[in-house]
Amino acid sequence: MPRRLRPLGFLLFLLTLFLASPRAFAYSRIVSLKPNLTEILFALGAGPQVVGVTTWCKRPEAAQALPKVADYIQAFPEEILRLKPDLVLGTVENGSQKEVQFLLQRGIPVLTLGSAANSSPGQVEVLKGLGYSADSLGFATVEQTLSSIEAIGALISKPAEGRQIAAKMRGELGALKAEAANFPKTKTLYVVGYRPLVVAGGNNFFDQAGDYIGALNVARESKLKYPYYTTELLIRAAPEAIFDFAMGSEGSAEARQGHQEFWKSFPSIPAVKNQRIYPLNIETMRAAPELPATLREMFRLLHSN
Repeated sequence: MPRRLRPLGFLLFLLTLFLASPRAFAYSRIVSLKPNLTEILFALGAGPQVVGVTTWCKRPEAAQALPKVADYIQAFPEEILRLKPDLVLGTVENGSQKEVQFLLQRGIPVLTLGSAANSSPGQVEVLKGLGYSADSLGFATVEQTLSSIEAIGALISKPAEGRQIAAKMRGELGALKAEAANFPKTKTLYVVGYRPLVVAGGNNFFDQAGDYIGALNVARESKLKYPYYTTELLIRAAPEAIFDFAMGSEGSAEARQGHQEFWKSFPSIPAVKNQRIYPLNIETMRAAPELPATLREMFRLLHSN
């Protein structure tokens, strides 16, 4: 090669390496298949790039005006295709992957946190190049949530924002956990549904939250994440406090009255006897940046009496 062409050849070599290397992109049309993902994207500053959300995406308020392309369990692939997204972001938890495979077969870029098999190979490689594994991400635990927020930030070219949000959450959660260690643990029941009574069992987000607020989940022995709870189990568990997330989601006055009448049937349960049933909106109990504020409020309710 002539000497005068060598710099040009070197520049072309560097350009080839750059184009071949996995890297983050500034996505312009993102579809979110989970409410917590929508909250995370907006918190990262990517709200203007979000073009489709689920019917359950109520926060932030701006998300409510966006096209609805999924419910909590199932995506609507035809609606997603109409939006021509350059990234569809979902999770393996509670997700129907049949619709995801439909999108993958049509060349839509999909990243399913927690499942490389249900993600576009290109997205998996980009994530790998950024130092993350699609299979190891998700929202099953608090720490996994923080890693996922960082990974999403890196993926959409907002790495500093992702690290900043995760660091802030770590600091707030760490401080809350240290404060909760000064109190005896309160036997607590997390209710997520009625007729039949459905509670948070072990190995889920609610159960783990107890470590940060000084609560002991009385249903954690269940191998199911959200088991039905019988009258016998309820009386035997004798919770000292009850967080009623179903009362927040089934929020009509009639529903609230029905829930109150239900608990009057169990006057011997300490939480009922001492009027320690706390209605909360389940939408606030998500693996998202506002989680520390929700746990702080739960901590206050548990330990202010």
